[in-house]
Amino acid sequence: MKKLILSTLTLAILVTAPAHAINAKYRAQLERSGCTQITEADGTCDIHKTKAQNAATAKPKTNDAHAGQIRAMGEDMLGTKAGDAAAVMKTHGFQQTDPGIWYNPKTNDVIKTTIRDGVISTITINK
Repeated sequence: MKKLILSTLTLAILVTAPAHAINAKYRAQLERSGCTQITEADGTCDIHKTKAQNAATAKPKTNDAHAGQIRAMGEDMLGTKAGDAAAVMKTHGFQQTDPGIWYNPKTNDVIKTTIRDGVISTITINK
């Protein structure tokens, strides 16, 4: 009986105690720098810099327009003959490195194709 009461009392104390994940100084540094705990922890943001300094050193975002163009090109090639798809790839600067694997050295895009019965059946685009 004493064990049950002691366990219940211990659990009640733990549950009612406030949880303080970060202190006020750290919170102020996060607010000043524009960082979150996640971006500070993964090294993409420095809490000792200002928001403007962190924004200036941030990596540029990927070119969404370019990604959309590559995706559209891939969708257009699905179901086409392998020879026709190869011609399209070459006009867009791709070089065939292995059977079914195309690489564009200017954009570092890699497109993998699967051919069934002479027709492109699947396309995978990697950046």
